[in-house]
Amino acid sequence: MKIRIKNEKSELVKILKINESFGQKCGFPKKLIDTFNLCFDELINNIINYGYNDNLLHEINVKFSFKNEFIIIIIEDDAMQFNPWNVIKPDITLSANDRNIGGLGVHLVKSFMDKVDYKFKNGKNIITLKKKYNPSTEEIK
Repeated sequence: MKIRIKNEKSELVKILKINESFGQKCGFPKKLIDTFNLCFDELINNIINYGYNDNLLHEINVKFSFKNEFIIIIIEDDAMQFNPWNVIKPDITLSANDRNIGGLGVHLVKSFMDKVDYKFKNGKNIITLKKKYNPSTEEIK
C-alpha cells in the first residue's frame, strides 16, 4: 500500500488513518498500530517542520508492506539531506530539565523498531523501518 501526502501538518492524519486501516487489515494488535503511529508522528513531523527551507508544496511518499513476518515502512521525501539515525542519543538518565532538546523521538523510533535504515538517493531521503511480527503467535519482537 502506498500513500502520497503534502508537506503540511494536516496531512499527518491521513498517514495515521492509513496505518490503522493497514494494521487492521493485516490483523495487527492495537499496540503495534499505535507504535507505528507514534513513529509516523515523530518522523513525518520532523520532515515537515525541519526538512524544507522554502514555503513550496512537496510530496512525502509512504509505502506499507508486510512480508515474511516483517512490517516494512518506507518514507521517501525530497527534503534536505538528513539521516535521523545519526542524531546523538539523548542522555535519558538526566531529568527533562537537564537534558538537551531534541533526539528523544528519534531514539524512541529506533528502540521500537528491529531495524532502521537511511539512504539518500536521487535527491531523496529514504527511511526504512522494519518490525518483526508473527501473526500466528501474535508475538511482537
